[in-house]
Amino acid sequence: MKKKIKICLMIFAAAWILGLGFGTRQIHAEMRPTRAHGIKSHGKLINFRTYLPWIYRDTYRVLQGCGTDGTYNYMLFKHKKDPYCVMLKVNARTWRKVKVSKPLPLDHGNDVAYNPHTKKLYVVYWDKAPFQIAEINPKTLKIRRYITIQMPLELEGIAPERIPEVAGIVGIAYSKKLKQYAVRVSGLNDFIVLDANFTPIRYVPVSKTYDIRRQGIDCDGQYVYVAMNYEDRYNIIMVYDWNGKYQYHVKIFRKYEIQSIFHRGKTFYAGMYYNSKKNRYGIYYRLGRPRAKK
Repeated sequence: MKKKIKICLMIFAAAWILGLGFGTRQIHAEMRPTRAHGIKSHGKLINFRTYLPWIYRDTYRVLQGCGTDGTYNYMLFKHKKDPYCVMLKVNARTWRKVKVSKPLPLDHGNDVAYNPHTKKLYVVYWDKAPFQIAEINPKTLKIRRYITIQMPLELEGIAPERIPEVAGIVGIAYSKKLKQYAVRVSGLNDFIVLDANFTPIRYVPVSKTYDIRRQGIDCDGQYVYVAMNYEDRYNIIMVYDWNGKYQYHVKIFRKYEIQSIFHRGKTFYAGMYYNSKKNRYGIYYRLGRPRAKK
């Protein structure tokens, strides 16, 4: 594969020192990124905890969905008990705080996507509303409306009798080029393609995956990217084409849990979280462009 991607990792962690997490030898051998190489990184520490008002810092602890409109980045922090999130908006270039929302009824706040055609943010949040999407105004950080995905009786790519097995959607991404959404199916790397009006077009089963924790997704006009985590020991970004064919994956040895991924231009970011009773820090890493082996 000739295309190169440059990935930046933005790690929300609770320590000044990075820890390397390795799984068992068997798992490590099975998931070795044999089709990607040449990854190098450097990082910078950002204390995102201080970005939230003090009344939120001890209650909205868990980083969840992240996204960008190219000018600003958006991060959701989940309440430790209640089904609410607050959204943090930062300058995409300087990472300086711009705005923090009031508590939003977004339950788990799994993933965030931006549609440049509607100029709105879209959040999937799974808990209590597995097929619902919240549309958010990026200027006010307020919910404008809710959209419910209606699964049809027949859908390309999946047998009619299997459609009831689709339990919900837990990841969302938007392709400006294709004018389509990719939404990840709960519990699987499979995704459903939606048109610009959120109507399901086809179900896309992926050709290769691993039985580990699936998180957020991202996409562009050529590929769909799925973030995965193995017991908080290391993380993987799986890369598929829009037909679900496996291309390659990038394995990231960081013990912090990857939550979501997004890109700005050719630069990719991954939001990661590590729970701590003390502070929560963020470290983002600029990785070299992994090249698929010929």
